[in-house]
Amino acid sequence: MKIIIFYLLLLIPSAFYAQEIQKIRIDPSLAYGGRVSDYFETVEFIPLETTKESLFGDRDQMIVTDSSFVISDFDTKSILFFTLKGKFLGKKSFPKNKYLNIQEDILSKKIILRIYDPEAYKAEAEHYSFTGRLLAKTSIKMKDFLGTTAWVPLGNDYYAVGRNCYIEPGKKPRDSAFNLIEIYHRDVLYNSFLPVNQLKKMGLCRINGFIDISKRTQQGSVFAATPLEHVIYKINKDSATPIYKMLFPADRAVSDSILYSVNLKRIDSTIKKLQDDPNLITNLSNIFFHNNLLFFRINANVYFSTTSSESAAQYNFFYDTASRKLSSLERIKPDELSYFLPLSDFTTSMKGFEYDGDFVYSTVSALNMFAQRKATKERVSKLSSGLEKFFNMENRKSNLIIVKMKLKE
Repeated sequence: MKIIIFYLLLLIPSAFYAQEIQKIRIDPSLAYGGRVSDYFETVEFIPLETTKESLFGDRDQMIVTDSSFVISDFDTKSILFFTLKGKFLGKKSFPKNKYLNIQEDILSKKIILRIYDPEAYKAEAEHYSFTGRLLAKTSIKMKDFLGTTAWVPLGNDYYAVGRNCYIEPGKKPRDSAFNLIEIYHRDVLYNSFLPVNQLKKMGLCRINGFIDISKRTQQGSVFAATPLEHVIYKINKDSATPIYKMLFPADRAVSDSILYSVNLKRIDSTIKKLQDDPNLITNLSNIFFHNNLLFFRINANVYFSTTSSESAAQYNFFYDTASRKLSSLERIKPDELSYFLPLSDFTTSMKGFEYDGDFVYSTVSALNMFAQRKATKERVSKLSSGLEKFFNMENRKSNLIIVKMKLKE
């Protein structure tokens, strides 16, 4: 009898023993807000030094290191380095035809700048210290650059690379696996995860198919969510483990009948509507964990303008996995703790907040700061010495201000 039971157990699928992925139901329109003092212990405003050399347009990317702020600016095609107090350290400028991407290698304590020249069909990388000193230059194979959505350092020369299974218009799906995540050791493929077959997931691959790896490394791991399915994975060099599946309201998601359809004509008939729908959540990005809090950003093909209703323009959230409370960073309002000054602006909403340990970072333009200060001057007469200096010495065209907010425990 024991032998029979043993063989029966072998016949039961291994998935029977696997713990089901926890599902989290999310309705962004019902996210909580509140005052900044409800969520944060401190708020610090850090103006970035404005000189002729350091002046830039608006931040494209921002990295917070243990000793600096690193900003990439699309308008001036430059990478700028500032101290954590906002003092300008230096910058690196590039020709207008170059495309720039910055990543932080936390273990190696360096910034990796990836540069793509479409005219020369050439890619390379420059490695900098956190304070802007050039350490090395390396070439990048074009096959390792094109078709990627991220190249995230995991430490010790390992990188997580985001690929895609996108089916281009006019192309037929292929009956082969496309790995959405690849792990490289230097420039050699080390591992692959999340295989997707275009024939079996035509809808997913035709509508979107791109995965977005969060750039913040946490203990050698990063997080990413599958497009349209919204399954969050914890990824390191040796594994990709599903941890949550986010479920959104029907009017903000693609139905399974389309997502997993094998009828390409039916899929294509719905694509135009989906591409023009600002409610559709295409994927998740900027995923970060802090204790019980799961931070994430929802992305869409079309974004609501700044004149849209407050309830619609919500993109950055955090979910308390213990209390199951969903909060929107856009709905957190200034109060006495922040001198009733703005906590973020449209750029932050679009580019995403930054996270580092106990702190959440955003940016506000000088224009917005001066406008709000004028509106609240009678309400708040006493400011911090740094803010007093900013409003006395700078103007609406000065560099942006970084807002550093410490989370409550």
